[in-house]
Formats: sequence, structure tokens, C-alpha cells
Amino acid sequence: MKELSDDILNKYIDGELSRDEVKEAEGIIMNSKEVIIRLNALREADRSLRNLSIIETRSNFTSIIMKRIEHSIRSRKEQKKFIITVVSVFIILCIGIVGIAGFTMMKNFNPGTSTVVKDSIKYMVSASELISNIINSMNISIVGAIFSLGVIISAWFFFDYSKELRKAEK
Repeated sequence: MKELSDDILNKYIDGELSRDEVKEAEGIIMNSKEVIIRLNALREADRSLRNLSIIETRSNFTSIIMKRIEHSIRSRKEQKKFIITVVSVFIILCIGIVGIAGFTMMKNFNPGTSTVVKDSIKYMVSASELISNIINSMNISIVGAIFSLGVIISAWFFFDYSKELRKAEK
């Protein structure tokens, strides 16, 4: 035994070493300040653990804890479903807006004419003007307010649903 691990030191404290192991351990302990410091720390931890009082619990303590864990897991799953639903609706709306704009541009596009490039540029300019008109300083605040209202309403539903789940568990 050249080096004393915490496991061996714990066995030394608990009196679980043989006489030969105790003599060898004491020799190492006396020659190393580091081991003495570790031994004293382990003795203090041992003393603190032995002085702890046993806490009495109800007979259904384990089942109560398990129900809380199950509720927490179920609640997280429900929260994930809600968030995924809100994000999915937002993504579908964005795809719908882009699709409608693209469909409108494609419907008005006439590839049979000799001015294909001019028409493409004209439609791109009109689309960029439409986007610029939507995202001007007045409209952007309206769009932001609508978006914020949607987020607030979603958050209200989310927290209300969480509150209802907690009530159902009790």
C-alpha cells in the first residue's frame, strides 16, 4: 500500500482494516501532510454523517415523490407539444404567405413573350415594393403589435394549461 485512497482511509476510520494494513496505513499517514488533511476531512464528514438524525416520513412518501416526478415529466411533454404547435402554426403561416406571393407572381408571369427578363425584373420590383410598403415605420409597429399580442395570448394559454395540470395532480 504505497498510496492511500479515500476508500482505504474510510475503512481505516471505520476500523475495517487488518492489523498489518493499519500499521502500514499509519506509517503513510504520519509521513504525509496531504494524507493527514484528507484523513481529517473524512473524519469530519464521518462525524457529521453519524450525528444526523433520521427523518421520519409518511408511509406513502415514495409514491408521492414518484407522482411528482411523473407529473413533471408529463408537464414537460405537454409544454413541448404546445411550443411545437405554436411554432408549427407560425411556420405554416409564413409558408402560406410566401406561397401566395409566389403564386401571384407566377400567375402574372408570361414566359411566351420576348420580354421575359424585363417581366421578371418588373415582378421582382413590384414584390420588393409590396414588401417595402408592408415593412414601413408605421406598418412594422402594427405587425410587431399583432405578433406581440399573439405571443402574449400563447403564453397565457401555456401558463393557464400548466396551472390546470398542477391542479389536476393535487
